[in-house]
Formats: sequence, structure tokens, C-alpha cells
Amino acid sequence: MLIAGTNFTAGTSFVIFSLYAVGLMLLLTDFTQHKYYLSVLGVLLLLGSFIGVLASEKDLYEVFVAVIVAIAIIMGIHIAMLYSTKREWISCYAEKQTHSLIGQEGVTTTEVGETGHIVINGTNILVSASAPINKGKRVRIVGVDGEKILVEEID
Repeated sequence: MLIAGTNFTAGTSFVIFSLYAVGLMLLLTDFTQHKYYLSVLGVLLLLGSFIGVLASEKDLYEVFVAVIVAIAIIMGIHIAMLYSTKREWISCYAEKQTHSLIGQEGVTTTEVGETGHIVINGTNILVSASAPINKGKRVRIVGVDGEKILVEEID
């Protein structure tokens, strides 16, 4: 019922359904908290729930649908959060001239190539770079082209 109209929840134990729900919530919480142990624990709980469903002789199709729905929910919320965070960050500087963004420094939270993420003052921002930059490197904003924020690595 909860999972795209399938019978994933029908006949499964409360424990298995709880593992699934809590695992999904932990993954979603990690998007705002950036605590990697939440993601790890969430994935482990989701895997445990899928193994529990398989052990309870559920149809493999139902488990597959539950996995796809979980991934779709996680990706949808992640994309919405990235979009709103970037919009919020840019809008707070909209009244200022573009050059006020240039020179801001942050740290990469992912590898940055055509796109990637950095954190400046606790705000996760989608950026671009002309040359690949590894995760954990200090970067500086060197330009803004519309909504595209350009960064380069600081030596």
C-alpha cells in the first residue's frame, strides 16, 4: 500500500517494515545533516529489511519495486534540496553585484568537474570547474555565469 500500490507491506512483519522506514528516514536526514554514519546506518537498515522480506518468502518483484521506490524518493528529495539550497544562496546575494560572490572560499564535498559540490559557511552549493578538483580541497569562486558558479582550487 505505501510502496507504489504493491503488497510489500502486506504480510511483512512490523520489524521488517520498521527497518525499511527508519533506513529511508536516516538516508533522507543525512542530506541535511551531512553525517556519513547516518547514510551507512540507513543503507544497512534498508538492506536488512530487503533481506528480511526475501527470507519471509516475498516475491522478488515486490522487493525490486520497493528498492526502486526507495531510490526514487531519495533522489527526488536530494535534487529538490540541491535546487532550493543553490537558489537560496544565490538569492541572498542577488541584490549585490556579481563580483561579491567572487573570492568566496569553501571546501569541496564531492569531486568537481563539470559539476560538483562545495560548502561555504555551512551551505552546500553546486559549482563547476574548468579542471577536475578532488574532494576535500579548498576552492575559491572565480566567476558567476548566470546560475553557473565557477571555482578553482586554492594551492
